Amino acid sequence: MLVSFRFLTRWFGEHPIAGFLLLTFGISYLIGFPALITYTAWAPPQPRVLRTYASRVLVVYGPGLAAILLSLLAQGRPGATDLVRRLVPRRRDLPWAVWIVLAGAVSSGLALARAGVSFGELVGAIRSAGLLLLTHCVLQILIVSIGEELGWRGWLLPRLLERFTRLRATLLTAAAWGLWHGPLLLSPPRTTALFLFAVLGLSFLFTWTWVHTGQRLFLVVLAHATVNAPMFFWEDVAALGSHTGATRSAWYALEVMYALAGCGLVLVTRMWWVQRPTHHLTPSLHGQPDLHG
Repeated sequence: MLVSFRFLTRWFGEHPIAGFLLLTFGISYLIGFPALITYTAWAPPQPRVLRTYASRVLVVYGPGLAAILLSLLAQGRPGATDLVRRLVPRRRDLPWAVWIVLAGAVSSGLALARAGVSFGELVGAIRSAGLLLLTHCVLQILIVSIGEELGWRGWLLPRLLERFTRLRATLLTAAAWGLWHGPLLLSPPRTTALFLFAVLGLSFLFTWTWVHTGQRLFLVVLAHATVNAPMFFWEDVAALGSHTGATRSAWYALEVMYALAGCGLVLVTRMWWVQRPTHHLTPSLHGQPDLHG
C-alpha cells in the first residue's frame, strides 16, 4: 500500500497536468454522473431549483476536488488550505464585484431581450420570483462556480502559465474546460459550436480577471456565477410560462456576446497575451516551490 502511494505521488509529480485531467474527468464521469443518475431516479420530490444543483454536486466538483487532492500531495494541508483561501473575498474586490455583477446582469438582459422577452416581463419575473433568482445566484457560487474554478483557474491555469504564454495557457484551459462538458458536445452542431465559442471567450475574460486581481479566485467564481444564474433562473420561469422557446435563443445570444467580448479583449491587448508571466510561483508535487521567471 505504501509502495503504491509513493508510486502515485511520483507519477503525479512527473505528470501533474495529465494527473489533474485524469482525476477531474474520473471524479466527474465515473463518480459524479452515476450519482446524478441515481439522485434523479431516487430522490424524493423537491423544488426544481434544489434538484437541479443537488444532483450535480459531484459532477461539477470534479475539477475542484482534483485540485485539492493534488495540492494535498504537493504540500499537504497547507497547500490545500492556500488554494481554498484564494476563494475568500477581500475589501478591494468590491468595485470589481460590482462591475462583474452589472456586466452579467446587463448581458443576460440583452440576451433575453434579443430572444423576445420584454423589459416589463423580465422585471415582473424578478419581482414575483426574486427569491428564486437569489437562490440560483447562491447555489451557482457555492456549487457550480467554486467546484469548477478551484480546478480550472485555481490549479490548471497557473501550472500551464509556468510553461506557456498567457494565450496558449488560456487556450489549453479552454480546451479542457470545453471537453469536460462532454454531454453538451453531443448537442446539435449549432448548439455545440456556440457553446465552445463561448467557453473560449469566457476563458479569455476569466484569465484576464484572474491575473489583474492578484490571482485570486473569488471574482472569477463570481463572474462564472453571473454567466449562469440569470439564465438558469429564466429557465425555471419559462417552464411555468410561455417563453420556453426564448430560453434557448437567449442562451445563443449570450454565448455570442461573451465569445465576442473575450476575443475582442485579446485583440485589444494582444501583446499582453503573447507574453509569459515572470516570477510565477507554484508548488511542485514534491513539496518544493518551483520558480519560473
